[in-house]
Amino acid sequence: MRRVLVTGGHKGLGLAIAREFCNRMYDVTVIGRTVQDNENIAYRNGNFSVTKLRVDITSMFYVDSLMSNYGPFDIVINNANVTRKGTVGGEGLLSAEDFKAVILNNQYGLYN
Repeated sequence: MRRVLVTGGHKGLGLAIAREFCNRMYDVTVIGRTVQDNENIAYRNGNFSVTKLRVDITSMFYVDSLMSNYGPFDIVINNANVTRKGTVGGEGLLSAEDFKAVILNNQYGLYN
């Protein structure tokens, strides 16, 4: 059985990617920081399905737990991202906290 993990796969482009892999006979796990229990992303194609989990990829604890309980994966699609309004300099300055959130998720999360 081939298995794929899609980060940020609970909505938008990530969900479309997850469903396409399911259609191609992969078992798919989607993870997201903001996955809600009431999100309706369940999808099944024969014996293949999409499983959703709430995982924060900026935390090594959650990533290790994910891999211990659901891994290994044949393919990992890193679709997760965080954006914040503002700039790094000038008017509308991005706060240090917002900048840290973007870096932790979009860069450090990829490393985890």
